[in-house]
Amino acid sequence: MKNCFARSPTHRQPERTSGRAALLLVVFSIVPLLLQGCASSPKKTGPTASTDLLLAEALRQYIDHRDPAQGLAMAQLAVKRAPERADALWILMQICSGASGCQPEPLEAQFRKLDPTNGAVWLGPLNRATQRGNVAEADQILEAIARSQRIDLGWNGLIVKLSTALAERARTNPPANKPPSAPKTPLSDALNDSVGLLSRVALPALQPISESCSSRRLVDRLVAARCLLVGSVLQRSDTYVAESMGLGIMQRLAATDSVETAKVEQRIVNARYQHDAAGAIITGQTEKDRFATELLDLMRKQRREQDVFVAVIRWAGQPLSPAPNR
Repeated sequence: MKNCFARSPTHRQPERTSGRAALLLVVFSIVPLLLQGCASSPKKTGPTASTDLLLAEALRQYIDHRDPAQGLAMAQLAVKRAPERADALWILMQICSGASGCQPEPLEAQFRKLDPTNGAVWLGPLNRATQRGNVAEADQILEAIARSQRIDLGWNGLIVKLSTALAERARTNPPANKPPSAPKTPLSDALNDSVGLLSRVALPALQPISESCSSRRLVDRLVAARCLLVGSVLQRSDTYVAESMGLGIMQRLAATDSVETAKVEQRIVNARYQHDAAGAIITGQTEKDRFATELLDLMRKQRREQDVFVAVIRWAGQPLSPAPNR
């Protein structure tokens, strides 16, 4: 197969995206709006399904069908099959948090053993402490996040695994509701589907950090000191939205320092530009499944979603930073 990340006739120049980009804290990933695929209809998943197909359908049951019990059962089976996978355990933790009677604490303890330097394990405890109104406990958890090396959701790896599993099922058992004349794009459809499912659990999981480091709370010097470290941890994360939250915290902390504010704002502009430029490039591809194959290959090689944006921009021969007057 010809590599889509070598120049090809399917490439189009990106449109200017200034003024139409969503807020950094709202948009999670470029993929759902870019490949423009039609998500496949949900299918029943039996006990012999692959681990990744179980995880995808667990998310679908939890999110689309609002059936936490069914989603929980599927995710538990997936983790039972692959107990060494922190990414699968992370999905189970998110579904458990919304399922009646499920206790997430043992799962979080297991996650800490698998990935001890990953602050993602503290997102659930922070959310629960915040919901209880226990400020002291929430601040202790914020301190633990500040001591973490990073907050990783296993984003690229999960997208690759879930998309591959969903696409394989679509190839062997095409969705009944898709017209015969519709383009056959099982991989781009699956990629679109996977990003949508993961985004809808990831953003709520991260949101308590932004609330804990709000402008109102940053007037407390101790909270400000913790949030300064948390902002740095978030910027080492593997997702665009987590990095954006970190930059937002740094922007609030720098509000009284015009020089530092300018530096942070420029980093925000650069991050948004790379997000939008990569998005426009991907939108311009006409061979959706071939490009999706190359995009997933990039995700296998890169730890961070943001690094995929950079690789796409470089392939297209576009600058990595916006023009000065942008």
